Amino acid sequence: MSARVALGPVLADIIGGLKYLDIEGATVEEVLRNLSATHQELAPLLWRSTGEINPILVIFHNSQVIREGKGLDAAVKSGDEIAVISSLEGG
Repeated sequence: MSARVALGPVLADIIGGLKYLDIEGATVEEVLRNLSATHQELAPLLWRSTGEINPILVIFHNSQVIREGKGLDAAVKSGDEIAVISSLEGG
């Protein structure tokens, strides 16, 4: 399935200002792994060396917060949105 990935400003700036991308994947984790494979410059920000999601990120799957990696295995349906925002971004 393809999900729309929305990136916060810090991450979007790293890939040339792209705020929205359509990325394939069967689960939230697979979408994020495919995102980091497509845009390798994001990989060190998305993933720790242990393979876990970076704790400075806040990830939403259809407005549901994924906390401490719980929910990464959630199935993705066509049209789902996954938002990735750095918790270091101010507002």
